[in-house]
Order: sequence, then structure tokens, then C-alpha cells
Amino acid sequence: MPRQQENESPRLRLSIKTKLLSILLALCIVLLIFSAYSTFNNMTIIGSFMLQKYTALKDYAVENSIQALRRQAEADLLRTALDQASLSNSYLEKVEAETKIIATYTEAIWKNPEPFCVQRDSFSMREKPADIQKTSVHYTIPLDMEADEQQKQDILLTRYLEEIFFAIRQDNPNLGSVFVVTESGVGRVLPWVSDAPADYDPRKRPWYKRAVSTGRLGWIAPYPDITTGVPTVTCSQPIYDQHQKLVGVVGLDLSLGTLIEGVLTQHIGADGCMFLLDSDGGVIAHPKSSLNSRHWGEDIERENFLRQGNDSLSRIVTKMVQGVSGIDIFNEDGDKYLAYASLSAPNWSLGVIMPVASIIAPAVSIETQINSEGRKTEQDIENQRREVRSLMIVIFAIMLAAVTGLAFLISRRITKPILALHEGVITIGNGNLDHYIVVKTGDELESLAYAFNTMTGDLKQYIQNMRETTAAKKKIETELEICSQIQNSLLPKTFPELPGWEIQACFFPARHVAGDFYDLFLQEDGGKLFFVIADVCDKGVGPAMFAAIIRTLFRVFSLRDALGGGKDDTCNLEMNVLIENINDYIAENQEETGFFATVFAGVLELSSGLLEYVNCGHNPPYIVDVSGKIRDSLRLTGPVLGAMAGMSYKFRSVVLAPGDTLITYTDGLPEAHNVNMELFSDKRVQDIIGQPAVSAKSLLERIVQDVNEHMKGIEQFDDITMLLIRRKKDNSE
Repeated sequence: MPRQQENESPRLRLSIKTKLLSILLALCIVLLIFSAYSTFNNMTIIGSFMLQKYTALKDYAVENSIQALRRQAEADLLRTALDQASLSNSYLEKVEAETKIIATYTEAIWKNPEPFCVQRDSFSMREKPADIQKTSVHYTIPLDMEADEQQKQDILLTRYLEEIFFAIRQDNPNLGSVFVVTESGVGRVLPWVSDAPADYDPRKRPWYKRAVSTGRLGWIAPYPDITTGVPTVTCSQPIYDQHQKLVGVVGLDLSLGTLIEGVLTQHIGADGCMFLLDSDGGVIAHPKSSLNSRHWGEDIERENFLRQGNDSLSRIVTKMVQGVSGIDIFNEDGDKYLAYASLSAPNWSLGVIMPVASIIAPAVSIETQINSEGRKTEQDIENQRREVRSLMIVIFAIMLAAVTGLAFLISRRITKPILALHEGVITIGNGNLDHYIVVKTGDELESLAYAFNTMTGDLKQYIQNMRETTAAKKKIETELEICSQIQNSLLPKTFPELPGWEIQACFFPARHVAGDFYDLFLQEDGGKLFFVIADVCDKGVGPAMFAAIIRTLFRVFSLRDALGGGKDDTCNLEMNVLIENINDYIAENQEETGFFATVFAGVLELSSGLLEYVNCGHNPPYIVDVSGKIRDSLRLTGPVLGAMAGMSYKFRSVVLAPGDTLITYTDGLPEAHNVNMELFSDKRVQDIIGQPAVSAKSLLERIVQDVNEHMKGIEQFDDITMLLIRRKKDNSE
């Protein structure tokens, strides 16, 4: 490592900052000679400063004016919306109250008509009364049919409503028609209307259906009036007799023009407007709403602010239909304010729209005037600058000559060590780490050279450490590869050729070595096949060694128990005893490792297809028939292996019929995930094995292909092992 010499003679050390300050000080002495001329330069600076301040003050004033106008406008618009909503609500509540009065009066007549019995003529729609505004008329449905007995009775009862009809319309001149329609097909309306179409049935109209279906008072959206065709809204309420049987519906009409005139009357400027929305975002009333007459059966196309494609407006309208009050800004041909408030009476909402440009127009006008004056001032200042600029050119020429000479003298002393440092860095960068940079300036450049020399030594040491680390890593990878080869050698390479049976398996470790394994072998008499598939918790070398231990234990214990013989009513290898022995051995001898394993093991009687098995916390294997139908799922018979000694395990049995396939796998298959972190899942495994396969090999290849396609583009997360045993339908397969 380079080291500064400790026996060097002391010398003055100046930083680059100090040296440059000294140079500037020398230049300032020269510049003082020309101080008289600097006054002109100060004039230019002061002029620019004044212009900047003028512009800043103008921007500040205009911005504050705009903000003040917007704050005032927001408060005024919101207050207008709330006040107008309150007035509108009162207007509509009055109509609702009048509807309730008529409904109450009508129900009272139907329940006990005697108090209302007053001799009164009843005119039909075919007769025009002398005063159509004071006389109601009745009609039957259909219009050209003679009234039946029930309709005649209803005509007699409805004639007692004429006085209340007249009183309500006289109290509220804004109302259109006041009417009642009975379920039997009788209608009474005030004032008199000309003949309605022959096919007109008010019981099929929206206001009637709404009242009957909801059973309460309410409003409907605008529709063409039956006689005038003018867009109209109706408030209606059902009426019932003393037995709560539907008698009919009473209603009050408001023309859309009357509603607009009576509700949207607040003056909010030439560019502003008010409107009413229903609970679905549809426009009820708007200053631009068409009031032209239409055919009575025609639907009125209404704008819906939720479906205009304007996201900012839709967000505000969503609040409106939720009954919220407030003010927001949306963009439609420029920013616009929308103040809104709810109407509790018909569950509508009132909105007030005002363009932001109209609100800030006074401030924009003031800004235009200020800008005009500012341009004049800027021109005057520019004229002064031109005069000063001409003088400064002469001064600059003189100063340039002086500074150039002085800079030439000092550049060599300052740049020489910098160049030496530059060349040294290039040499080191080319790979010569033994190069030593020599700079003797007594300032930061010398310290920088020392730092580079120190860095070079550290870099050489780092490279040496990297070489040693790389060699160690390569050695570890070699050892892991050997472990992988050893583990692969423990797995069966070939499977016994069993008449009437087909065996297939695959093993895909997530790392060099895996915690999964499978094994199988025939008993000495060749009549039974023992097999096992297991998954040790975690991944890597530790689980791999643990898996090798379990595999060895299965071989040793199964062989020992087989030689010891079995009982007549069980297989030669008693599965529960075998598993309990292995579990106790692992729990007692491998407790400090903390590892455990899920295991599925079985003994298959080849002649009959009888399978006796244990499932120790493992994924349930499936048995599928020749058509691909999942015939059985082999659930758990005990806990995981090796977690705790003394555990009890049970074995169960099932028969593999000709054409059946036993499919076992570790949890790495359903838990395999793709780039979107979506699991392969047991559901997908079931879907794949649910498709008929001609052989266990083709089925295994199908599963492997599908899971590889699922994991494309991402590293395998967990070990995947599968073992398939198929009982052929016949020996010709």
C-alpha cells in the first residue's frame, strides 16, 4: 500500500479553493480600476430586477384574484344548489302531500262511502262539461266497451272525488291532471280531456305499474302525456280498501315545462344552468330538455350523465345519485364547476353547472391590461440595456486581455498535476494495478492521488479474494452435482415388467438435490409390489439426505417385516406397523434436524388389484378409470412422518379395477406457479387426469407438458415427483 513519507519537510498546503480565491482576488483588484464603469452594469441589473418584481407582483395579484373568485364562486354555487334543492324539495313535497291527501280521501270513500254521498252528476269522457276546469270526467277501460257492474260501482264512488280534485288544483295552479284509476278499469280525471286512443289502458302505464309494484308513493321519469303529448312527470300512490285489497292508483301530473319553470328558476349567469337527475343518473329536467309534443306511447330519450364517457363527470354524478351534497370540477370543453344537493322527496338530485372560465373572467381581463403595461415598461428597460451593452463591450475587451494573460501564467501550475492524475487513472484503468501516481501539490489533488493509489492496492486484494471465492464456489457446485448424481442413483431407473400392469414415474428437483423421492420393488414371491412416494419439508442438501434416510429405512424395515412374515388377514408387509416403526426411528434419531416428511406407501397385490396403503399427511392420490373419471381419492390415514414418536397409523384398502390408474404426486405439482404467481392447483391436476389416456406414459407426458407450459419463464420453486401405476384392461394393451 502506498504510504506518505513521514520525514518530509513541512510545506505550505493550500486547497484548490484557496488558490482560486487568490486568483479571483487579484482579478478584483484589476476590476476596481474600472469601478466607475460598473455603474452602468448595475443599472441593467436593477432594471431586470424591477421587471422581475413587476412580473412576480402581477402574477401574484392575478393568481390571488383567481383563487378568491373561485373560492367565492364555490361557496355561492354550493349555497345556490343547497337553497334551490331545499326550495325544489318543498315544491315536490307539496305535490306528494297533495297526492297523499287524495289517496287518503279515496280510501276513506271506498271503506265507507256514506259520509260522502252527495248528489252529483258524473260526466263521461264522451261528454264535454260546460267548465272543463271544474268538472271531472270518467271513462272505462277499454274505452269503447260498456261498463260492467263493478265499473259502474266504481264510477259512482269516484264522482265524490271531484271536489277534492278541484280544491287541490285550485291550491296548486302548477298541477296538470289530477286523476284516479281503479283496478276494475275505471278512470276519473280533472280537467276534462279529449278522447283518448281506443287502446289506451292507464293500468299499463309506468306510473301505475310503479305504484302497484312498490306499494308506496313515488315519481316516474318524464313520458308523453296521453292527450297533449307534452313530456310529463307523475307522482302516484296506490289505494287499498279495508281488506288491504288494491283498489287502484291516484296521481298528479306535472308537465316538464312547469317543472323546469317551477324548480330551475334560479338565475346563475348566462353560462350556468341547473338540472335534475334521478337515482340512476338520468336527466329528469334540464333547461335544454325538449318540450315538444310526442306520441303518447313513445319513450322519451333522456341523457344519462353516468354513461357519457366522461370519467370526471361520472365520478361526480355517482356522488349525486348516492344522495351526497358538495361541489367538484369536471372537464367538458373546459373545466366546469358542478355543485349538487339531494332532494329527499323524489330521491332526485339537483345540480348547478358553471364554467370556471366565466368565474375567473374578471381576473383574466385585469391580467391582460397589466400585461399590456408590462410590455411598455419592458421596452423602456430594453432601450437602456442597449446603451449600457455598447459600453460594456469596450470594458469586456480590456478585461479579457488582462484575464487571458493571468490565466495563461497560472494554468500550467494548476493543470500539470491534474494531467498527471488523469494519465495515471488511464494507466490503472487499462489494467496496470502496479502503477503509482505521483502528485506533489499539497492540496486536494495530492490527497486524490493518494486515494487512487490506496484504491489500486485494495482492488488487487479484492481480485485475489474473488479468485479464491470463485474457486470455493466451483468446488461446492461440483460437490452438489455429485450429490445429485448419488440421489438419482437411488431412484429406480427401470421398472419391473409386470403382466397386466404399467408403471411410470418422473422426478424433477428444484435444486441440485431434492427432498422428494419414490421407490418400488417386488416381494420375493413376485406377487406383490411395494411402492412409496415421499416429500421432505424444505429443499436442498439437508432434506435430500433426510429423504435418503427414509428411503433406506423403508427398504430395511420392509425387508425385515417381510422376512418375519405376516398375518393371514393382512399383506405380508403390515403397513401400519411398518410406518409406525419408521416414524419412531426417525423421531428418536433425527429429532435435532427438525425435518419431517409426507409419505404415501402401499402394497399392491398384482393378481387381484388389491391395494393396501397408508397416507401420512401426503397429497391424496387419485384413482381414475379408463374414461378419465376420478373414481376415488385416497385421503389421509395418519400424520406426517417423523414429527413425533408414538404416533398411530392406519392402513386402508382399495381395489384397482382393469383400466384404473393410480396417480400419486408431491405438492410441488399443484403448487407450481407461473410468472403471475398463479398456482397450478389441484383443480387443474384433476382437469388433466380427467381426460382419457391410452396409457400411464401418455398421461404422465401430458401432465409434465402442461406443468412445464405453466411454469414457462420462471424458475421451478419446489421439487416435483410423480408415480403412476395403471392396471391394463387386458394383456393385449
